[in-house]
Amino acid sequence: MIDKIKSRFGKKCSGIKINPHGLHPINIPEKSMKFCEAVNYSFKVPIQINKNNLDCPGARRNVGFDKDDDKLAKRISDNTHIPLNYILTALQQIPVPLKDIYNIALGITEEMEQIVEPDLFIIYTQPVNIMRIIHN
Repeated sequence: MIDKIKSRFGKKCSGIKINPHGLHPINIPEKSMKFCEAVNYSFKVPIQINKNNLDCPGARRNVGFDKDDDKLAKRISDNTHIPLNYILTALQQIPVPLKDIYNIALGITEEMEQIVEPDLFIIYTQPVNIMRIIHN
């Protein structure tokens, strides 16, 4: 499936699997990284992010690794100068439906798809690809 998606939308496509089983070995970064950085790496090599190597406060909250909205709101407020109470209110309106996530595999390859089926895909499309799809 991933190869079909890449041929249609371009190479910047990453298959994502939550709590994959049987994907060993897979690259587990030793340095902490932001989620967007992990996605960028996954376009080239499969990697696994977890509680120990994901260093993006918003992404950590959204995947359920951190549940401290007060700490996140303070950090956002300090960085943006947006009032703390406004950020807390906004965070309370954003649900965190994901639970029991231990790791996330990004960059699922066609070969890996024989073992696990991706839960979702992240695709960076190029205008040329979109126009080709519209005209087909």
